[in-house]
Amino acid sequence: MPIELPGHGNRQAEAPITTITGIALAAAEALEPWLDKPFVVLGHSMGAWVAYEWLQELVRRGGPMPVKAYFSANRAPQLHAPEHDADVVTPELHVLAPDMFWPAFERRYGVNPELQKDWVRDYVIELLKTDFGALERYEPSCTAPLPCPITCFGGNGDGRYSPGQIAAWSQCTTEAFTEQWFDTNKGDGQWATPHRFVFDNKEAVLSFLEQDLLPLLLV
Repeated sequence: MPIELPGHGNRQAEAPITTITGIALAAAEALEPWLDKPFVVLGHSMGAWVAYEWLQELVRRGGPMPVKAYFSANRAPQLHAPEHDADVVTPELHVLAPDMFWPAFERRYGVNPELQKDWVRDYVIELLKTDFGALERYEPSCTAPLPCPITCFGGNGDGRYSPGQIAAWSQCTTEAFTEQWFDTNKGDGQWATPHRFVFDNKEAVLSFLEQDLLPLLLV
């Protein structure tokens, strides 16, 4: 069940939520009716911190915990400050003017062919800067370890975090912690970057999830 954020995709007419904790609170309200069965959560990139905050909100509410939590392609939440960002040149994108924003964005994430037209850039830049602002101003609401096992995903060659920043997620659980690293699967003519491995190598990710989850869900 993917989460579509206000201001994104089919919800473009809605005002975006400007904080990670605000997004997580909205998710907690919306997903509450769906938590009567065993569930897992997977948060990728910005979604990793959203998922973490959602689970912290569930703890505060005395709600159920997931069978397992998967946090992908982001450093551990206790390393939230821009000073921990792997981009030491421009660790805060949301404050940059457009002529500086796009070069910094592409240095981080590669040249997305869908973002090369001026009118497209003009259309998405404010939403992107809102998202980066939420990331760059994020402070965890709580750093107490979660009472559920965690597996953290990383992309080989992804410059957005270090192996140590992925390993630091081990401090976020009282249960078992593991890491899983994936390559980027770039097909003929396909645009792909290591940060997008959950999309560009989804077969490997889904295969891992199937093997990892079956024993847990059959208990």
